[in-house]
Amino acid sequence: MGSVCKADTDAVTPLPIKELVGVFLLNLVLGFQINVIWPFLPFMVDWLRGTSQDSATYVGILTASYFLAQFASSFVWGALATRLGMRRCLMLGLVGVGSTFLCFGLSRSFAAAFLFRSMSGLLNGNVRTSPARLAALRTDVAHHAALWSGADLESIHGNNH
Repeated sequence: MGSVCKADTDAVTPLPIKELVGVFLLNLVLGFQINVIWPFLPFMVDWLRGTSQDSATYVGILTASYFLAQFASSFVWGALATRLGMRRCLMLGLVGVGSTFLCFGLSRSFAAAFLFRSMSGLLNGNVRTSPARLAALRTDVAHHAALWSGADLESIHGNNH
């Protein structure tokens, strides 16, 4: 009688497509809001300040404020994800980023734009939570290539977190 390997008898659990699509779309949206401003940011800064003098400096200030705030809050988001749950944190961050991004677009002064861009960065510190969410899906080893190739696809559009 032939021996049956334990791996042959274990059923492979299905890939959680809804979870994967949700995390992928979330990262797509968050990456989009990070990168969509580059074409119009210099014009927005000129309009907000009323002059094009030192425009590059102020574009850099807005850019740096976002990424510094994102860095500063990523540890807090990690602690919140542990306490409240990853899904809740991801949704909270998405709503917060969406509202602050809208306020940033409607800003009428550079100070307001700076405030809302910084707040958007603070609320987008949860970008580290989404790879942790993917890891928490606990899929079979057979699915790891598909799972992490989706994470690599997110990097194509510029969401390099």
